[in-house]
Amino acid sequence: MNFSCLTPSKLATLMVQGADIIAIQETWKSSEQIASMHTGDYVLYAQSRIGKGGGVAVLVRKTLRSKRIPLTIPQHDTSHEVVVVQAALDQNRDLIVASAYVRPPPQVTHSFRRLVNCLPASSQLLQCGDFNTHHPQWEPFLETSPSEVAAAFLELCTDAGLTLVNKHPWWDHVCPWHKRTILYRSDVVKAFDCVGLVSFRVAA
Repeated sequence: MNFSCLTPSKLATLMVQGADIIAIQETWKSSEQIASMHTGDYVLYAQSRIGKGGGVAVLVRKTLRSKRIPLTIPQHDTSHEVVVVQAALDQNRDLIVASAYVRPPPQVTHSFRRLVNCLPASSQLLQCGDFNTHHPQWEPFLETSPSEVAAAFLELCTDAGLTLVNKHPWWDHVCPWHKRTILYRSDVVKAFDCVGLVSFRVAA
């Protein structure tokens, strides 16, 4: 979910919801500020950027074994940020969760293609993000044609075997504000209560 500045009060409000895994975009925090936050029963993985419109994070409950999956983005590519985390659901099942933010105007860069394609096709993947793209499949009331970038983004995700979660008629319940996109791969991820993960927005 997009926070437009992660504050201690927003974080506390979110953690009491009881989710096992939480994906956040636009933290607007430095590494030092992120490190100083009280995360209680969660492990916090973050990619920081100071200032408006940046920073992503994933929180995983400490009862789940988890680790960060390295994904290096070249310094010259400032179009997006991402943090990727692997969490063990049980002895035989892992879930990979990625939280991404693409700054406007959006671009489907080589780094973004790597994010979608670098993980094995058999992996159980939940890709959450604010991609700043507009397409009727996830914005059913969009009155204009999808942009070339949105069409390319959708094609890229479809080719990677990802299925869109927040599409009509789930839109009003899952994602009532623009551009927050959730995609999944595998029936295990489909069985998750995705609505419960993203159906509310923490007020400022």
